Amino acid sequence: MAFDPSGQRIAVVTRDKTVELWDIDSATRPRPPIPAADGQKLVGFDADGYLDVLTGDIQDRLSFVDLDQGRKPARWMSVSG
Repeated sequence: MAFDPSGQRIAVVTRDKTVELWDIDSATRPRPPIPAADGQKLVGFDADGYLDVLTGDIQDRLSFVDLDQGRKPARWMSVSG
């Protein structure tokens, strides 16, 4: 679970392997769930508003989910040693 910097939204990874974004005040989802892979873990929100997700695979990559577009942009970085 991760709160955005404004404290207005929360993101969660669900059991059905999606990332859901919730508006806290209205208790609604402002967008459909975003598909997530096995083992993904939420890290938090970055300063640009992207949701940072650790892939949890062998390569331990950090991906950035654009919540406004509902997809992972083509940027990621390796965090393995």
